[in-house]
Amino acid sequence: MYTKEIEKWLRQHYIVIILYILASMLEFYFILGNITRYAIGFGSDTFQALWFIFWTRYAISNHLNLFNTDLIYYPVGANLLVNAYPVLTYLLAAVISSISNIVFAYNILKIFGLAFSAFMMYLLAYKITNNKYAAFFSGFIFAFGSFSLIHSLGELDMEFSGFLPLSLLALINIIDSKSTKKVILNSSIIGLSLTLVYLMNNIEFIVFDSLLLLAYLLVYIVTDKEKRAALISKVNLSSIKISKIYLAIIVVSITFIITSIWLLYPTYELYREYRYSLAGVSSVAQYALYSNNLLSFFIIPYFNGIFYPLTNGYGLFNGSASCLSILTYTSVTLGTERTAFIGYSVILLVMYAIYRFRSKVIPDLLVALFFMIVSLGPYITLGPYGASCTQPYSQNLPPDNPLFDVFNSIPLVNAVREYDRYFVISLVALSIIAAIALSDIIDRSNNRRSKLIVLSLLLIVFVLGNNLFPTNSYLTHFDEQPIEGISSRFYDTIANISSNFTVLPLPATPVTGVYPNLYLSMNMYFESIYKKPILTGYTSRVTPQEENLLYTIPLAIQADTALFPSLSINYSAVVNENFSNVTLLSLYNYRTAFVVINLLPYLTQENFSGFQKLYSYLYSLFGYPVYDGNTTMAFFVLNKTTEAAYRSYVAYTYPQYWPRIQIYNSSLDFYTPLAYNGSSAYIIVYAPCNSSISIAECSSSYIERPTRISFYARSLNLNNPQLNSSVDMNIYEYNKGAQRKIFSGYIDGDIKQYIINTTMLEGANPNILVFSYNSNGVIPLITNITFSSEG
Repeated sequence: MYTKEIEKWLRQHYIVIILYILASMLEFYFILGNITRYAIGFGSDTFQALWFIFWTRYAISNHLNLFNTDLIYYPVGANLLVNAYPVLTYLLAAVISSISNIVFAYNILKIFGLAFSAFMMYLLAYKITNNKYAAFFSGFIFAFGSFSLIHSLGELDMEFSGFLPLSLLALINIIDSKSTKKVILNSSIIGLSLTLVYLMNNIEFIVFDSLLLLAYLLVYIVTDKEKRAALISKVNLSSIKISKIYLAIIVVSITFIITSIWLLYPTYELYREYRYSLAGVSSVAQYALYSNNLLSFFIIPYFNGIFYPLTNGYGLFNGSASCLSILTYTSVTLGTERTAFIGYSVILLVMYAIYRFRSKVIPDLLVALFFMIVSLGPYITLGPYGASCTQPYSQNLPPDNPLFDVFNSIPLVNAVREYDRYFVISLVALSIIAAIALSDIIDRSNNRRSKLIVLSLLLIVFVLGNNLFPTNSYLTHFDEQPIEGISSRFYDTIANISSNFTVLPLPATPVTGVYPNLYLSMNMYFESIYKKPILTGYTSRVTPQEENLLYTIPLAIQADTALFPSLSINYSAVVNENFSNVTLLSLYNYRTAFVVINLLPYLTQENFSGFQKLYSYLYSLFGYPVYDGNTTMAFFVLNKTTEAAYRSYVAYTYPQYWPRIQIYNSSLDFYTPLAYNGSSAYIIVYAPCNSSISIAECSSSYIERPTRISFYARSLNLNNPQLNSSVDMNIYEYNKGAQRKIFSGYIDGDIKQYIINTTMLEGANPNILVFSYNSNGVIPLITNITFSSEG
């Protein structure tokens, strides 16, 4: 019985499935001949997605936890649940990659993901209109509009947004059904969709899917008497009569819990860390960067390959995009997050539907308008708010969006960072409205030929406004970059070294530029070849614990400084010491064998002098590079770090604990010990071992070394900086699990030198100095901390 129904269903819709796959292949035609070498998209998210495929396959083959890794941000590691890591999508990609490589798997999922989403929208529209032509165009709007296509240029999660229309289709089936079995079946589909949207998109899409269903339930109840009556009607469940809506809620909840119970605890951890990871981007200004502009719904986006080419001046109206297209976002780099062009053919169909079927499309219209407003984020912006197109926001802020504060105060819902993505809910509703309008227009046509002409004209207009042609600028090329199976000699070599070690790629921290995280994510991609832990990484939502470790390595900061030749290589910190020693010991402690330079950001005309400084510095520490290629240079560092380990005082400080305080008319840089994340400011100190013993003996030594600590300090009255006030400050020393107070005194407004005589454990045993004080509006300022041996 079911086999025949499935065969009938396939005969009815298989042509539509094929057409959507062909449309997706046509949109990405440029990679078909090089599907294993060119990746769809550009920028940091593309490399991150490729690394996720590698990691999934690597974790499975090595029986590791999929959601936690120490291959990046070593030794702290990263919680991948916090990021856009749809595990089921990457499991599929890992399987597909076994056919060829991870670039191939990435491209295949993008092509079939868009086709899947288009088909799910088609099924929903077909249910509502019973018109294949209108339903086909509806699926095209949803999956091949600018919003979907532009987001496909990076992440590997937006492609599978088809679970949203699938959930709504199941809800409509529940309303229309008089069979208890069908109510249970479609409720189970909703519950399963919620799980799959988590596993194949991310936690944000659970929010979007849930809000889509809730919004339609509300508008149906308020605006549609028949649907309201259907929802509250009772069905027989065994010998019990129960309202259809209550039964649906119960079944949805049970299905979702059963299919996702293994993720409940990780989800709690995810939400907790997810919100924490957004601490740096939770300001209103940051949310505004990821929000739509009113013009973004109506202006052809900058990424349109026919009208507004990204590069090379190709296009129908060359140069016309210079100002008009960037009214909708602050910079080209944010274009993928601030594009929601509807399409002029869709706008006309929506206007026609409102004119012809006002009462019928009210539910969809309310949902579309509501979430379009939500997608505007904290401000309702119309064009630029500033002096030019490149500076849309000025001090005269646009009107507040009242829905932003509401949504940002709801638990779980407030995990959404990119408010522009709420537009995906509006897109479902707009696709339905367009299908209703087109169905009426096509039904008025006399024959099949005229219906095809109407559909073709609408598709042509839609594709002209929504496309990525020509798309050469939206590719990540791997011709000069090593890829799996075609990697360079250097990457092959370190991949085949069996010993355990780590790699420090440079640049290691986000740097100012067009894509500040691009080179970090490229380093992650290279790691997928040599499979060794790296001390850096790129995850789109990073926690401070993951990233801050890098700031204890002066070389990581110096490498970024080299990208700004006007600056000298420096490392600003409260401790005054030989920062080469800090670098050497940090690399030793993190078992680093190679420092690898990604040459692409350095070998530009403006950065070359900075690269020369960096090369000279690395040469002075480690000698000649062991590998010097077109895109990569590598230094072997293990011998030098071993020789230097524990031979001098080395202190580690974390920038968030020691912010710099600028003092007027002072030649010194002062730092204040700041309590951070519930703990007091501290410094980790390693005291040197006697030069006569080996590193192995030093590592196990518990000898106390007499130590002198010297520093300069003064106080600052925050309420009245001119007032000479004092603050009570204590310094505690922790080692071997014991605590002792080594300093207690009042710091006043005059700069004075303070000296402490204490003892510290030698070698690998860290000595922790904790600084605490009672503020009362007065804080201590400290600078030039030095450590030296006494006796």
